Amino acid sequence: QARSWAKINPPPKVPTAPIPSDVSMWDQCQHGTWYFAPWHRGYLMALEAQLRADIVAAGGPANWALPYWNYYNVAQMPKEFAIHTLPKTFPAGLGGQKNPLYLEDRFGPDGDGNIYIPKGAIDTNCLTDTDFTDSFGGGATPFIHFGNDTGDLENNPHNNVHVAVGGTKSNSASRTREGLMLDPNLAALDPIFYVHHSMIDAMWACWNVVKGNSNPTDPKWLKGSVPEFSMPWPKSQPWKYTPGNVTNIQQLNYTYDFLADASTAVAPFTPAPSHGGLTRLAARLAHLGGRALTADQPQTVAVARGLELLGASPTNLPVKSKGIQTEVRLNSKVQSKLTASLLQASVSATPDRVRLKLEGVKGTLGATVLNVYVNLPKGANPDDNPGLKAGSAGLFGLRQASNKDKKHGGEGLSFAMDITRIIDDLHLRNALETGSINVSVVPYRPLPPGADITIGRISVYRVTH
Repeated sequence: QARSWAKINPPPKVPTAPIPSDVSMWDQCQHGTWYFAPWHRGYLMALEAQLRADIVAAGGPANWALPYWNYYNVAQMPKEFAIHTLPKTFPAGLGGQKNPLYLEDRFGPDGDGNIYIPKGAIDTNCLTDTDFTDSFGGGATPFIHFGNDTGDLENNPHNNVHVAVGGTKSNSASRTREGLMLDPNLAALDPIFYVHHSMIDAMWACWNVVKGNSNPTDPKWLKGSVPEFSMPWPKSQPWKYTPGNVTNIQQLNYTYDFLADASTAVAPFTPAPSHGGLTRLAARLAHLGGRALTADQPQTVAVARGLELLGASPTNLPVKSKGIQTEVRLNSKVQSKLTASLLQASVSATPDRVRLKLEGVKGTLGATVLNVYVNLPKGANPDDNPGLKAGSAGLFGLRQASNKDKKHGGEGLSFAMDITRIIDDLHLRNALETGSINVSVVPYRPLPPGADITIGRISVYRVTH
């Protein structure tokens, strides 16, 4: 059950009554929707503006900005968030007081208060995407708190970091406490939330500026949702904005250190492996048939144009303690189209890609990450088969997305993963001729007794160009 603010350790010292007459800025947070990235960018901009105004009023620098936690380079949480009490030498008479960046309800991946991002828990595959819609930024959706079209950026690293940092802690009575970062209704009460989301915003900026990718031009995205986004702004009326207002970071009043000179900008993140979105067409064509590209030929995969269902699993799959394996039978006619595309792959005939979706994941345990593998041999150790890993799904907000109320659609969470690389390898070994693939869903750690997680369906789609 969702906790009230009063049960947080310690309770926030904020007024909870009376409820303000103007609630136009309430209940706006977007997840599982293509508004995820722009809504959060506006949220960060508004918070930064208010903090900067307060800092300047206290005699601080006028150019103060929110930092970001680059967990790809430093997996350990910044030390400033782990200190219980401020050093006695701290300025402004604050020495010896409790550190406002420290939080008790932050348990980490091992439940012991050591906050770090485990090796292999996150990747940068989202940066290899070339499409925003139905790929990097999520599926086209209306205004919704928890949609079921989670984009690659939101899925990994966003969700997985929330799960790793929040964590859970069990006591002697087998009662489990969740870290605030696990609960979308409470996560922003943890100060680490903001340096995490600054990193997510930096990755979107990197995807645009360094990787050269474009945001949607669809008016439904540019003009935003109904109701419109609204944020408080210091010494001003609320700021109402649309995704189109925040789409271009180079036109906004902030930037990131690695974008100081856009012409020479280099991503400060661990390079993404050459799979996922397969943005380099040359490597893929060479892999499929030894074809080579000349310097004057296109080097990127064409924009996806359509999806066709290739196969699907049985429905309502319960995820057991150590996971589940199921068969996805392939439609022979669609499979023939895919095979023909791979056989005819060339510069003028961009080969199809393939995406796997976990649809309608529902349950009450958001404190886990589900790792997904294709054709993992029975009894094999998943960690020994990284080449078969399709991706992962952090279940941040699972309980809320499963509740059908005025805030949530109750359809659960859905995750899409590019499995083109794996399918290419199966094709080259003639292993697709069996007419099916096996999909294994393995929790990051065995699920606790009584955990309730089900997958509505596992589907595989042929992505055409």
